[in-house]
Amino acid sequence: MPATHKVCEMTRRALDPDGLNLFVANGEVGGQTVFHVHVHSIPRWADDAWIDPWSPAPGDPDAIAAVAARLREGAPHA
Repeated sequence: MPATHKVCEMTRRALDPDGLNLFVANGEVGGQTVFHVHVHSIPRWADDAWIDPWSPAPGDPDAIAAVAARLREGAPHA
């Protein structure tokens, strides 16, 4: 969990969300599609619409790239 804590702190610094959801899918029935252990850190804002992590939907590639760049800037190894 230390790595998860670091990712959450990095997400808070980079994106300043109102909150975070942590999500782990375990087993095919649990929604797991990548079969190794990993934790999703999902930034949340008071006015966002809940995105059901079990129903993936494509995102805007440019918006995703912009968020990834902000996260990389705040990463300890950047």
